[in-house]
Amino acid sequence: MKNRSAARAFTLIELLVVIAIIAILASILFPVFAQAREKARQTVCVSNMMQIGTALLMYNQDYDQQYVPIRVALETGPHGEANSVLTWRNVIQPYIKSFDVFSCPSNPNGKPIGPGTAGTGWNDLTTLNAEGWQFTPNREMPMSYGLSSCASTWVPVNLSWATSDGQLSESDAQLARPSGTIMVAEGTRGDSDINAQWIWNGDSNPNSSNPYDRDGMMTHVKWPGPGGKGNFLFFDGHVKAQTWAQTILPIDQNEWQTSMPTPGETTFSDPSGECQDSTGFWNGYPQNFSPEAN
Repeated sequence: MKNRSAARAFTLIELLVVIAIIAILASILFPVFAQAREKARQTVCVSNMMQIGTALLMYNQDYDQQYVPIRVALETGPHGEANSVLTWRNVIQPYIKSFDVFSCPSNPNGKPIGPGTAGTGWNDLTTLNAEGWQFTPNREMPMSYGLSSCASTWVPVNLSWATSDGQLSESDAQLARPSGTIMVAEGTRGDSDINAQWIWNGDSNPNSSNPYDRDGMMTHVKWPGPGGKGNFLFFDGHVKAQTWAQTILPIDQNEWQTSMPTPGETTFSDPSGECQDSTGFWNGYPQNFSPEAN
């Protein structure tokens, strides 16, 4: 009788077919998994923004409906650090009681890698510390969020020339549309402020397809990239995900200026805020942006 116990081996063709099928499945599933992970990170960032918004609104109620300025003071730090900036992040700590909420997990620069170092200026990018690190217990300040410099002067308010750049900060009475005006946006830099100008007037490559480029502008990466949307906190406390271009287009519906945009306007006119063409702030604005662009 013939021996039937001998196992039949796979041919080379069969092995190649199996490998090809696995490769195809991997190419389909890996982007899905990556997108799911990024969506989870984005959810954490939205939660952070909601907590930040609650703290900012509590400050507003305690200070006669006035919002906190971006930079409250420029002074010597508690450990003798020159040019230390006390920021809005430091000021709202009594309401939020956490520094971790200032770190968005989608931000590659989001967590400090150690205490800040004296002599590095307002922020310390060598240790990934944002402005205000000098005034924290462990001398660390995460970076991921900036307060709109359309609604507050960027100049530390204890300096004599702070008001020369505009008013110190907005009040409820000066906001024409709280639910339509951005208060906080995401960014990768250590600055305390942020505004729409970063999308076209960056220190880095303004034509880059990398959503983490363009002067610190940050989006949650669409997989595969480029593309994606950022989270934006509005003055009424709600958070919305959209592209950066959608926050400025059309111009007469932009979400940055604190006054009511004039129907048909083609330049920013914000006499009660900081985003004013007459000062040259918006010089270089490209008129050919697509609302679907970063």
